[in-house]
Amino acid sequence: MQRRLAISVTGAPRRSAERLWKVRHDPRYHSGTGSVGSREPVLVDSNEVKRALLEGEDGSVTEAGYFGSSGHQRFGVTHIPKDPNGLGVVICSPLGAELLRNNRREVVLSRRLVKAGFAVQRFHYLGAGHSDGARRDITVQSMIEDTRLAAGHLAKRTGTESLGFMGTRLGAMAAAQASNDFGGPLAMWEPSPSGNRYFRDLLRALLMVEMGKAEEGTKARTTKELAADLEATGTLDVAGFSIDWPLYADAKGRELADMLEANGRSVHLIQMARSNKLKAAYQKLVEKWQADGAMVAVDLVDHEEAWWFHVDLFRSEEERDYAKQMFDSTVSFFLQSMGAAGS
Repeated sequence: MQRRLAISVTGAPRRSAERLWKVRHDPRYHSGTGSVGSREPVLVDSNEVKRALLEGEDGSVTEAGYFGSSGHQRFGVTHIPKDPNGLGVVICSPLGAELLRNNRREVVLSRRLVKAGFAVQRFHYLGAGHSDGARRDITVQSMIEDTRLAAGHLAKRTGTESLGFMGTRLGAMAAAQASNDFGGPLAMWEPSPSGNRYFRDLLRALLMVEMGKAEEGTKARTTKELAADLEATGTLDVAGFSIDWPLYADAKGRELADMLEANGRSVHLIQMARSNKLKAAYQKLVEKWQADGAMVAVDLVDHEEAWWFHVDLFRSEEERDYAKQMFDSTVSFFLQSMGAAGS
């Protein structure tokens, strides 16, 4: 169980501002001290409130708020441990339906890392989630810049200078490139080996949806035709999420293997598949990075993720054996690669 410490809004409209003023001045909303450690909601700033805080029973703090310049603010959640080990991890999410599939796992991973003493930063890319911007603004390059800003925010907020990075699917590209600035370890969950591969899989998913909805005798579009439509119209709807041309154009020529400065780096790759053999694309990644001087560890998770489809009845990620394996191996990787005490 977690208890609320403070509620806040940035740029609140007049009605909200009046309500917040009442919260600050009405004694019913205070537990006596009005401090951040109180159980009831309080304001942390009378003029411009920027953060919402939750304290866990373990003494850790979860802080939600915005960072970045006005009009280009990114929404983020910072997890701060009670007993910090001086290390931090930045988590780079996937996009669209993949984000929804992975969100709970990222939350659980963050809590596991915090218990181990890591400060953790989760965030929404500019143009996604609660962040400013529009989806058409999202490119791989913008994701990389957002990741760098998130890392800087975590370092400034917690005083952490030694950072590791974790990315899932296309988020692995952002994590890999941004991590070069810090030289820390890189963990990846089912990363996209290339932009071409990512969009090939995504367009195939859309094709499957269209084939399922097509009337008898109707010819479904090919992936090439879908790509042409994306270029012509600027956007495609995939499982209720828009995929826009700027992202497609920027990602097409990118190769994950070329985005990491591998020499001396520690890398952890988790493959999610019903196979005890590493995929050929991942084998090439591992071989290239090892040849470039990286120390690469691989874990095979016996689970096939339907990234763009909702196929499972809800069951908590904490109860899934494959998810437990992912959490355990990822936390262990960061503990060992970053030299944390007790690892």
